Amino acid sequence: MNKLSKLKYLSIGSILGAILFSGVGYAATTLTSINVAFMPLKYFFEGVEKPGPSDQQGFIYNGTTYVPLRYMAETLNKKVGWDGKTSSIYIGKQPEGTTTYLEELKAHTIGPGSASGIYKRDNWETNMGEKYVHVFDTGNGYSEYLINGEYTKFEGYLAPGKIFAGSSKIENIGQIIIYGDDKIIYKSSAINSDVTSPIKIDVDVSGVLKLKIEIVTKYNIDKAVGLLDAKFTN
Repeated sequence: MNKLSKLKYLSIGSILGAILFSGVGYAATTLTSINVAFMPLKYFFEGVEKPGPSDQQGFIYNGTTYVPLRYMAETLNKKVGWDGKTSSIYIGKQPEGTTTYLEELKAHTIGPGSASGIYKRDNWETNMGEKYVHVFDTGNGYSEYLINGEYTKFEGYLAPGKIFAGSSKIENIGQIIIYGDDKIIYKSSAINSDVTSPIKIDVDVSGVLKLKIEIVTKYNIDKAVGLLDAKFTN
């Protein structure tokens, strides 16, 4: 049996912002009360069922089914953005100049050895004592992302972790390799444990559909080598 609920929203149009967008602001002008039927909807993508968000139920209003837009878009590997100044919704390619941190994207494929430590959002510290919160740290592995030609540049920094602070110099503790559509588009030099500044990474990803990021290190431990402030720009 469908559960009927009476909801109050700033406007019917705002339902798209309040219900279909998780964590995205919205604006509207009038109060409207509506009756909706919450449904135990199931979502199938290419024949595979993927559970929807438990805190955002789909519902039916006036014969139209409304579903969580952010969930739908991101499940299809499309980034969702909101510009409150212009009340604009962006799905996929974002406005020029937009910055997207790597952790905002859902990995399409996660390689062996990387599942437990892809992102560290706490204070990841380098051997130089610098702290970062946007960090790609696989230990020894890779992740692939379907970016669908939506970005022009990928950038970040490569540095050893705090565990090497104050230790004797160790050569070649790791390096990063970046692939665009299965071809190497960037390969860093081997990083030593005593570097005095992070190694800058700046890669042209114009037209790239699939990006693979791999960290290769003989120290397959947490926080040995990190890709810091990793982000895309349009």
